[in-house]
Amino acid sequence: MTSVVDEDVFRSVHHPGNDPLPFVYAQALVRPIGFCMLPIMIITTVEMLRTNPVLPYLIWGAPAALIIASVWTRFQLGYTIAEVRVRSGRAALRSVHDYLRGIPPEWKFIHNVRKDSFGVVVSVGWTTHTLRNDSWPEHRALHDSLQQAQRSHRESVRSA
Repeated sequence: MTSVVDEDVFRSVHHPGNDPLPFVYAQALVRPIGFCMLPIMIITTVEMLRTNPVLPYLIWGAPAALIIASVWTRFQLGYTIAEVRVRSGRAALRSVHDYLRGIPPEWKFIHNVRKDSFGVVVSVGWTTHTLRNDSWPEHRALHDSLQQAQRSHRESVRSA
């Protein structure tokens, strides 16, 4: 027997939509590559002006910068919340990486929901997240849905 559970889904501005993983990863990689390559470019320019060899900096520096940028991008995609799913007493927060990989939502109990000047602060499972207003177009509805889910969970616990 299958039961239908009412579920609210909220998407952040970072949600990739239907874009494929390589495209989203490449887009997210642009700034970290620029940031990590900047010191290499400055060092090689200075060394060229001093008429010193620059090949060692390029041979070792460029791959190191690309590796650091790739790790940084993977971390950012795994940390940035793309989607919040809410049902009675529980919520599931999925990162951009989880969404793109098709990892199913992990439902956890909602312990606390509050609103501050930056956005909605929600404690789900053992983790507290701040869902910034500028990243969530429907931040008011998200806050209301999370509060309603928390209330329904508290009421079910009290009645048990």
